[in-house]
Amino acid sequence: MYLQDDDVKHCLEIAREMVDVYQRYALMGKASMRSVDDMEWCFREYLGKTVVVRDLQLEAGDSDIRGLFLALADGSYEIYLLGDMGDRERRFVKCKELFHVLLDDETKSRNMDIFGHVQEAATCFFKAESNPTSPVVWEALAEIAAMEFLLPFADRKAIISSSGGNPDYEAVSARYGIPQLFVEEYLSPHYMAEFENLV
Repeated sequence: MYLQDDDVKHCLEIAREMVDVYQRYALMGKASMRSVDDMEWCFREYLGKTVVVRDLQLEAGDSDIRGLFLALADGSYEIYLLGDMGDRERRFVKCKELFHVLLDDETKSRNMDIFGHVQEAATCFFKAESNPTSPVVWEALAEIAAMEFLLPFADRKAIISSSGGNPDYEAVSARYGIPQLFVEEYLSPHYMAEFENLV
């Protein structure tokens, strides 16, 4: 999927701003595993965002969709998380949906056709040469922002350097509380090279 460098830089800047707020106000703000619950608290207390997170009794199963956010007419937001996710996956999905709130732009990131949006996102994420609509691009940007918050690029560089280029993905996954799949993807040479020029 093709992403504009300016959009990626914007989402990385939003993630860095969130890190600054988090480090100032969260109890263990400097710990390597950042609390997504504390992040949610920072949203309400210091960013003035009205966000309600709800757990659904609906199981995700094989679905690619694990959570979603709704922007309400009064300016508040609701986040819904599907059931049957492990702790690391739930943390990541919740963080990604919170970044959807921070990145929300009525003209770029919203799509009222939820079924069509889900179908397009599911197909475009696996095609390098796809040309998705703006709301699908913002799905990828929210993921990038969540990863920058949970496992910053500077930490990724240090992990690769200290491991001689052969990181223990499971150990990194446990230390940062992120699903191993995302750790492997974002520590890959391709992703590291892509972000080197943007961070």
